[in-house]
Amino acid sequence: PETTTTTTAAPETTTTTTTTAAPAPAPDGAVLYASNCASCHGADGGGRSSIGIQGFSTARTEAATVNGLARMPAFPDLSAQEVSAIANHVNGL
Repeated sequence: PETTTTTTAAPETTTTTTTTAAPAPAPDGAVLYASNCASCHGADGGGRSSIGIQGFSTARTEAATVNGLARMPAFPDLSAQEVSAIANHVNGL
């Protein structure tokens, strides 16, 4: 009698690992305001060498920061998230 031997290989196992980077922390509006705005608008937004901005709406602050307003220059190097953080900070002054 003949003997037949069959060898079966084990299936390969593939492992996939997905790494998700932690999101960047939100910009700090108070820090950004202090470094970009306070020299003209004052630490409390009441005005210094420029107008007081207390009571400005978030939308008005964002537009002025992006586009400039009267003597105020635009700040094109700030990201949309940074502009929003500044505007939210100003809104809370």
